[in-house]
Parts: sequence; structure tokens; C-alpha cells
Amino acid sequence: MILRLLKHGGIYFSFNIIQKLLSFMIVPVYTSYISPEGLGKFSSIQSLGAFFILLFTLGLDEAAALFYFKSIESEKKKFIGSILMLAFFLGILGVLFLYISKNLVYNRIIENLPINFFELSLILVFFSPFFNIYQKLLRIQSKAINHAILLSLYSIIQLILILLFVVIIGMKETGLLLAFSSTSLLFGIYSVVRLIQLSSFKLSFEQTKRILIYSKNVCINNLGSWGISNLMIVSIGKFASAKEVGLYTVISFFTLILTEFAKTFINVFQPFLYGLLSSKDKQYATVIFTKIFSTIVILMGLWLLVFANILFKVFFNEEYHEGINLIPMMIGIGVFNFLNLMIDQIFNYFEKASALLAYATIFGLIVNIVSIYSLSDNLNLTIAVNILIIVNLLILSVKLLMLNRIHNNFGITKFLGLNVIIFLLIVYSINFIPIIGFKAVIASFITAILVFMNQESFKYLLSK
Repeated sequence: MILRLLKHGGIYFSFNIIQKLLSFMIVPVYTSYISPEGLGKFSSIQSLGAFFILLFTLGLDEAAALFYFKSIESEKKKFIGSILMLAFFLGILGVLFLYISKNLVYNRIIENLPINFFELSLILVFFSPFFNIYQKLLRIQSKAINHAILLSLYSIIQLILILLFVVIIGMKETGLLLAFSSTSLLFGIYSVVRLIQLSSFKLSFEQTKRILIYSKNVCINNLGSWGISNLMIVSIGKFASAKEVGLYTVISFFTLILTEFAKTFINVFQPFLYGLLSSKDKQYATVIFTKIFSTIVILMGLWLLVFANILFKVFFNEEYHEGINLIPMMIGIGVFNFLNLMIDQIFNYFEKASALLAYATIFGLIVNIVSIYSLSDNLNLTIAVNILIIVNLLILSVKLLMLNRIHNNFGITKFLGLNVIIFLLIVYSINFIPIIGFKAVIASFITAILVFMNQESFKYLLSK
């Protein structure tokens, strides 16, 4: 199994590295042509659009992956057909709702909404779910080459359109949103065509009911996750300023790196994890998976902390340097996002346990909302970032406690708890260590300890 995993994972990672590099490299380019205020408006509309994408997708992408994996061959096409019809119905219903309630939703939340931003956002909201569903199916089918090429083409076309609309034509934030919406339109249509080819349109009430029950809980968890990060972006724009939203977007650069790395890891290993969870020793195997990949992302975050400030000054204009002292906290948020995503995948395998995941995220969302509105008069970038760290830690803690309810977690709570505490101490103290050599020495020492602690875990994984 491990050799097949490494083969598919190697292909997937090779293409994904190219794709992610293209995505990350373009950020410093377009921030040179867009002011912090303009970038703030783009981030606000994108964050609001992300909420509606999650709402109208209803977790159907995760449902597609799970039921395709678990169903027998003769049922797979029926499941895909049911999911595709549900996606069309929810998408049309969603767009109609947003069009009718534009003044109530968009204009009230985002002040001085630029011309065409609403229409471009609707394109994103309708077509993105189909692309998300098709991606999930390619991953769970272990079609690494197809998936990697698809994502690479997506990034290349988006990059070309950003350069055309933002750099050459000079459309600034409107051009940036136009590039994102156009790419979503093209690949959304392609995904619909491919999904139709994979589907059998024999609607089964029992299948539809099963899909909706499962995807409802996934949707609640996804919306809660949106609320933890994107609601904060909208709130900064409403209670602080568009400039601070722009600064937040840029200092989130390293959070984005960690989050995308986490998604890549989880997407590659999702079929492997589902295989472990269906095996006889699923409890111990899950612990090994969790320990190894949590260690990898903590080490990645640790070394980003060492070099982040230098890289930030190289990549971004001086007008964005106001928030540089908050970068360690943003890296911390990226690490905690990964840990939460990893545990989500374990919960998502168990249909009945997906509700527990939703409860944990709702709890975090409530804490987030209460914190934002209780501090709304004084809300600024520093307060917002610290709220996000606290909320992510609370959600992670609740999820770890709930993990015991689906199976014995064999010390995962203690292992992750200790690692998180150590990492958190480093996050809040790293700015007080001015010499990069000292930072590197500390990082090397912690790296050696964590690798030593995980020797048995690596041996077990390699034996599978």
C-alpha cells in the first residue's frame, strides 16, 4: 500500500508544488498594483462568496468522496448522479436567493460595493461547487495525474488572467475578482460535463436521504470553519477599515502556505486514511497517521517562523510591513488549521460521527462571534489575530475530546496537547529573538526531539 501511495503521492505533489508556487508567486505581483484598501474590498467579497459556496455546496463534495469510496461498483454512478442533481438544484436556488436579497446581504455587509462585484461573485458561487465535487472524485479514485494536471491548468489560466486584467489592463481589484470568476466559470462548466459522463440519473430517494443527512453535518462544520476566518475578515472591514483587511490578507500569506500544504497532504492521503480506518487495527493506525502528519506540519511551521520576517520583506512592498510582528501568530493559525483539518478527515469517515464535528465547530463559531461583537468598538488587526488563535485552539481541544467517542485515541490528546503548547510558546516569543542564528538553533533542537519521538510511528507506516 505504501508503495502505491508514494507513487500517487509523488505525482500529486510534484504537480501541486508547481501549482501552489504559481499561486503564491502571484500574490506579491498583484499587491504591487492594488492598494491595501482595494485588496481589502476584494478579500471581503471573496470571503462572503466563500460562505455562500459552502452553504450551497452543502458538503456534497465530501459526500461524493465518501459514498464513492464505500459504495459497490454498480451504485457509484447513481450516487454521483444524485449528488450532481442536488448541486444543480441548490446552486440555482442559491443564486436566485442572492439576487433577490442583494440589498439585504451584500450592500449591508460590504459598504461601497464596487460595480460588477456582485455579479462576479454570483458566478463564483454557482460554478465553484461543481469543480469542488469533481476534484474530490478524482482524489478518491487515486487519479493523481488527472487531478494534478487539472489543478495546474486552473492555476496557470488564473495566473494569465490576473496578469491580463490587473497588470496589463490595470483593472486593479475588479480585475482580480474578474480573473477568479472567469477561471471558476471555465472549470465549473468542464466539471459539469465530466460529472454528467460519470453519472447515472436514476434518482433514489434512499440515496438522496443518506447523502443529505451526511452532507448536512459536513456543511455545518464547513460553515463554522468559514465563520472562524472569513467572518473575521468581513468584521475587520466593517469595524476597522478596508486597509486593515488588506494588511490581514497579506500577512496571511504564510497561513495560506500552511493551509494549502495541509489540504494537499490530506487530499493525497485521504484514500490511504480511509483504507486504514476500514482495517482491523484502525484505532492504532489512525494514531500513527495523526502523530506523523501533525509532527510534519509543526516542523514546517517551526522553520517558517525562523525565516518568515526576512521572506516577507523580500516579497512585499513596504506599505504592507505594518503587520509584520503578527506573522508568527498567523503561522500559528496555519498550523492549528492543519491539525483541525486532519482530525476532520477522521470524523468524516464515520457517517454518524460527522454530527460531533459540527458541534465542535459551532462552539468555536459562537466564541468567535461573541468575541468579535464584544470587542467591536476596539477591534483591530492585533485583537483579531489573537481571537483567531484562541478560537482555533478551543475547537481543536473539543475535537480531541470528542475523538474518544468514536474510538480510543491512544494518547493523541496528550501528544498533540504537548506539541501545541510548545509551539504556542515559540509563536509568542519568536519576535523577542532578534538573531536568526539563535532561532535556527532552537528550531534544530526541537526538530531532533520530535523526529526521535516518532521513530516507531514512521516504522509502522512504512510497513503498511
